[in-house]
Amino acid sequence: MNTVSFDLLFLSSEEIALPSHPIARVFVKSSSGTNYGEGKSFVSNECASYREFSAEIDRLQGELERLRLSARLQFDKECERING
Repeated sequence: MNTVSFDLLFLSSEEIALPSHPIARVFVKSSSGTNYGEGKSFVSNECASYREFSAEIDRLQGELERLRLSARLQFDKECERING
């Protein structure tokens, strides 16, 4: 089974060591694929039906929503640290 996982990179202004705002980015944490994609990077498992495809979309959306929540918490924490 092919899988892709996303993760969050959050750098506080202290970690960046510049007078800057914090930075958040989503990256592909792990992936696996097949040879028939002509060099394409896939973010879903292979799906043989619409039901499977829809479940993959739900899984990806859920993973991204978890990252959104994590980023929000980290941005809030950073704002509290900066503003006292």
